[in-house]
Amino acid sequence: MGSREVDPDSVIFIAPWLMHRNSLLWEAADEFRPCRFATPEGKAAMKTAFMPFSMGERVCPGAAFALQEGVMMLAMAVRAFDLAPVAGADPVPYAKLTLNSANGIRIHMRRRAEK
Repeated sequence: MGSREVDPDSVIFIAPWLMHRNSLLWEAADEFRPCRFATPEGKAAMKTAFMPFSMGERVCPGAAFALQEGVMMLAMAVRAFDLAPVAGADPVPYAKLTLNSANGIRIHMRRRAEK
């Protein structure tokens, strides 16, 4: 991506929000495309540029738990409910320490009939 000289006493901040949307690394960087991780380019970028929990010595100690918990919660919700976006209520992303939505994330949830 290039190189720059950095003074030894400089503070360097890497913003995952920007890294995850870098069009030099990701095709259609601003689009939700989970299949991107299956491509050779996506696999390469995932190893060096996908850092939802940081990397190295400063990696989030709860990352593995958060990923497992997130998958379990999503699986339980999809199993029990039909989910649909609320028309006209698209999330407006903004970044603080983590990615948030300025207007919340609104979805319709309809309980599925038990079998």
